[in-house]
Amino acid sequence: MANDAVLQTALQIHSAEARHAAYFRRMRRDVQNLTNNKPWITLKDRGNLPEFTQPIYDGEEATVQATVNIANIVNANPASEAFDEPLEMAQVVAILNNFFKEGQKLPG
Repeated sequence: MANDAVLQTALQIHSAEARHAAYFRRMRRDVQNLTNNKPWITLKDRGNLPEFTQPIYDGEEATVQATVNIANIVNANPASEAFDEPLEMAQVVAILNNFFKEGQKLPG
């Protein structure tokens, strides 16, 4: 990015959202006594969440980063856990629309 201030802000937002997601996964685990739920995503496992949430987790099974197959260094589980995958705008809109009522959904 050409603007370091914008990049820094974007990375801070990303970091805060990752902490929020981990906190909620940990909270679900503790409240529901789910001993195998971790605060991070393994492969594309959504745990006990409803089927409509699967698009949030799809793509998280990736083990190749910067052309390096991390699963050749460690196995696929920690390789997939180590990185968050980017989403296209259409994927983000489809995920967000799960949380909006009909007539209020985002276009796209």
